[in-house]
Amino acid sequence: MRRPFAVLGLVVALLPGDGRANHDSLPDPPPQQTGQKLPTLPHMDRAAVTVSGLSSGGFFAHQFHVAFSSLVKSAGILAGGPYGCVEAIPNPWLPFWSVNLDRVSAAVVACTHYYGARYYGLRPSAPQAEDSLKIIREAAGQGLIDNPSNLASSRVWLFHGKSDTLVPLQVMETLERLYDGLGVHEPNLQFDRNQTGSAANHGMPVSRFAGESKFPVRECGQHEPPFVIQCGYEAAVMLLRHLYPEDFKPASDDPHRDGALVAESRRVFRRPVGLDSTRPSA
Repeated sequence: MRRPFAVLGLVVALLPGDGRANHDSLPDPPPQQTGQKLPTLPHMDRAAVTVSGLSSGGFFAHQFHVAFSSLVKSAGILAGGPYGCVEAIPNPWLPFWSVNLDRVSAAVVACTHYYGARYYGLRPSAPQAEDSLKIIREAAGQGLIDNPSNLASSRVWLFHGKSDTLVPLQVMETLERLYDGLGVHEPNLQFDRNQTGSAANHGMPVSRFAGESKFPVRECGQHEPPFVIQCGYEAAVMLLRHLYPEDFKPASDDPHRDGALVAESRRVFRRPVGLDSTRPSA
């Protein structure tokens, strides 16, 4: 039986330095050369590869979807932003010159509000879908990423928590417009603005915080490690129902029987997607 392959980028890197969660360790893969290939995954359906992520994982999931659109068929993004977000944020102190903010400042005051919404007292412009479209088309023209025309057949699910102030709603609305400009339209493109159910903060909503954990239960409006928040609904289920409308199945009573964690090296993917070299995939 061929199975879909979903790459999960649930990476919450937009956190203060002293607030990092000490998650269970996952062994790093052995060092790899850029010419090495990923291990073969038996029974993988290459027509059903998707990528999803939260926070920095959401930014990554979107960039990976765009860069490898011939491979990745769909994407689910929670609290993420548009491709090349930090590349084209104008410096608010220089309104009459075409000078952009440095990337770090753009990342923490415009693409996110990690350090607030102002740059030395002035509010920078939010990212624009037109700027990301230009960056994508230029990268595709140089052969750095796949042809973005592949994206038109994608299914995309976006989620922004109503209490999330770390990634502004406006940033995700730009992401929605970007996908629309790339040919992904409703009903294939869905944006859940959390208008129903408990208002979610910056985290992964789950119906119930179950199982044993060294962390206390985090309620829906909290933003604390491990950033899994009890909201009364399952964002992962909502996401996967949209990405796999015909093949979606209820959660297994034994996930170890039905799947496996595979550590992959991003060095294998040579195109610029811009995050760390390794992350777990499932």
